[in-house]
Amino acid sequence: MPSRKSRLLALLLCFAGSPALCAHPLPQKVYDRTIAVRLTDTAVVVDYHLEVDALTASTDLPDLVTRDELADITTPEAVFKGFLDGQAPLIANNLLARLDKKYLNFTCKERRYLLTDHLRCEYRFEAPWRLSPDAEHTFDFHEINFDQEKGAVRLSLAVSPALTILSMTQPDEALLARASIDLREGDEDRLRKAGATFQLMREISESKSQHETRGLMLLLGLALGFGLGVAAVKWSLKRMTR
Repeated sequence: MPSRKSRLLALLLCFAGSPALCAHPLPQKVYDRTIAVRLTDTAVVVDYHLEVDALTASTDLPDLVTRDELADITTPEAVFKGFLDGQAPLIANNLLARLDKKYLNFTCKERRYLLTDHLRCEYRFEAPWRLSPDAEHTFDFHEINFDQEKGAVRLSLAVSPALTILSMTQPDEALLARASIDLREGDEDRLRKAGATFQLMREISESKSQHETRGLMLLLGLALGFGLGVAAVKWSLKRMTR
């Protein structure tokens, strides 16, 4: 009797006859990634695009879902959705980012997949932080997903106007354009790393502080108004009972 994994492969092989998947498919077991890291005044945002062959998604799926979940997967769409969802927490755990040498925790905020001549999984991960005004902060990022697998990596780093950049490092265009066969010692590691030293602009921090102060004063005002209202009702009740 064929195994569940074999049936999934047969399902995708039938589906693979469609023109979309036959146009320019990626080789199997190749994981191409485009990673756009953006620093804001409230969080690190990572737009992570993973591109794989459809059969790669199928062969990886049993390691990404439970046995019961696998038993319910009977269509190519369910295979792709299972791969998309199963990879999300694994990818998040392998995004190593630090603010001032303290590790940040990423959560997946959005995800979807697109099927063209291959499977494209798109994720948005965010790690919140609280920046100190006028302090010099250091940020470093290292992506370590699929480190034992083949695949191109395109990593970029951008910064919100709310931050003043003092220094920044990321893979340059010459390195990004270099073919995998031409990579030199240390290039693969440099392709996965980025960093920056920056400050939160004073007007941004002052604006946030003023906004928080106004919010606190509003709450105090509401509480005071509620207290006075209760006192007035009690005073009125006392007069009525005399």
